[in-house]
Amino acid sequence: MGAALLLVASLFTLDPVGSVDLQAEVRSGTRFRMLDQDPRPNEPIPVDASRRVAELGVAPRLALANDARLRLYLAYTPSVNVPFEAAPPGTNQGSAPSPLDRTSFLNNAELRAERDWGFWSMRAGASATLGRLDPLAGGPPAVAVTTTGRIPYQAWSLNAGVTAIPWQRGTLTVDGHLSQGGGDGSLAERVLPVQQELRIASALDHLLTRRDTFGATLTFVGARLDRVDPAVPAGGERIDAATLQGGPHWLRVLSRQFSLRLAGGAAAAYEVSSANQWSRIGPWGLAALAYQPGGLRPSLTLSVGLEPTIDRLTGSLSYRGLVEARSEWVPTRDWRLEASANAGVLEPWLGFDGQVATSTWIGGGSVYAGRELWRNVLIGASVAGIWQDSGRQDLSSFREVVAALELRAILQGPAADTTRQPGGAGAPAGGRR
Repeated sequence: MGAALLLVASLFTLDPVGSVDLQAEVRSGTRFRMLDQDPRPNEPIPVDASRRVAELGVAPRLALANDARLRLYLAYTPSVNVPFEAAPPGTNQGSAPSPLDRTSFLNNAELRAERDWGFWSMRAGASATLGRLDPLAGGPPAVAVTTTGRIPYQAWSLNAGVTAIPWQRGTLTVDGHLSQGGGDGSLAERVLPVQQELRIASALDHLLTRRDTFGATLTFVGARLDRVDPAVPAGGERIDAATLQGGPHWLRVLSRQFSLRLAGGAAAAYEVSSANQWSRIGPWGLAALAYQPGGLRPSLTLSVGLEPTIDRLTGSLSYRGLVEARSEWVPTRDWRLEASANAGVLEPWLGFDGQVATSTWIGGGSVYAGRELWRNVLIGASVAGIWQDSGRQDLSSFREVVAALELRAILQGPAADTTRQPGGAGAPAGGRR
């Protein structure tokens, strides 16, 4: 990883450091989660299928940033999350782990660099997370597991990108992202399998008229999942999956307030596991209508899409069809309101070839409100819910509701705003897809 950081740093011309700003803030909050999980087909109801967890969290952040031509940002964020939960139904209350035994400790470090040369710019970054967590109470989004103890966890990521203007009305953007994350150790990997992912996305746009922008996109996603399973003779299995999708897109400005985006094309997929090996080609598409009135009026975006996706826990490839609505409203300088809702279906890719396929229905929604109490002190509250109904052997059906309250205090740095930061104590839970 150190060699990769040196390679990334070599992409930039060294500049004077410029003025350096120290940024410090503290986030604290509480979350309450309700999870009801149904048994998988032909399986008994798990003991911990229903859980009610209250979580208290504190996450101070210390960062350094400069304003030179080579912009650098370095941050360190330790976080502590203490869950409180009664023993699952069917177990002895006295046998439940204490909150201290399940307290999550995570350390996160982040480095970003940006440089602008006028007609083109470059950016790069790296981050690492190390610690111990309870996957339900303090775990990252997109984790559908239930366990009664904390496990070792580690993750890292590298990213780099470039934006260029090859001609007067053209823009070329290329971004790459390499990451790895999961449990640390054979027992932890059974709960959080280790997954490696490489994502490369490119887009070429041309401003044809004042209202029309045409372009094309090409995206590659490759993932490797190592699952530990003592029931398998080899002790587990490795799944490699990849998707490549590309096609044209069109952005039309309908009026000062409305815009329409259409995109689509072909997607190819490839998967190799101990059970099978196959490749497929299918369509993908996206349509989005945005209403941006400006000022103090709320905005609204409606979208419908169909695309391939790689499951975080099983490594299997599926088609995902999703309908989504999002709205943001800043009625005053101190307030910010957000709301979203979505519903869709996951269909195993093999089902498109006439084989038997079991659909998985998914959905969710969230509401968030944030207000600046006084300078550099913000409070935010959110309620989010997600659900999944599946008849597949490798996926569970569940319903989850999360209520959160967050207090953010900026001790030193830029003035506070009401923008909700991802992963904060007041952020709605991510969907477990």
